[in-house]
Amino acid sequence: MASKNLYLSIIVRSCFLAVSALLMGWLFFDRHSPILGIFLVLIFIVQVTELISFLNRTNQKIAFFFDAIQNDDSTLRFPENTSDKSLKELNVSLNRVNNLIKNVKFELQEQEQYFKTILEHVSVGIIVYNEKGNIFLSNTVARNLLNYET
Repeated sequence: MASKNLYLSIIVRSCFLAVSALLMGWLFFDRHSPILGIFLVLIFIVQVTELISFLNRTNQKIAFFFDAIQNDDSTLRFPENTSDKSLKELNVSLNRVNNLIKNVKFELQEQEQYFKTILEHVSVGIIVYNEKGNIFLSNTVARNLLNYET
């Protein structure tokens, strides 16, 4: 739905640009009215900058969202009460995805804590290491057997 409103907004802005361009040409070449033509050139420039700004706002929000995800920032919230319907729907969608990511991270942390608790209560020494041979997890029994201090 958000993309439908985005497309509609881009189409409307593009139509205004086309009408402005046609009117500019008509005023300059057919009516020989340079003052109104210059006025329409200014309106055309404003419309182009507004279209660019509109597209950049959407892209900046998405880029900001991905940067926040990359930096493990799940506290990010986008305002859902904007007047622009397409931006509102984009913000709602980004907040929903952010909440899903936050919930998955919480569940993974909860599961990791659960496994650490189980690992600590096992009566067998367990050491977990990576492909470089660095130990990143061990239980108390393994540390006592190897006289390893953390």
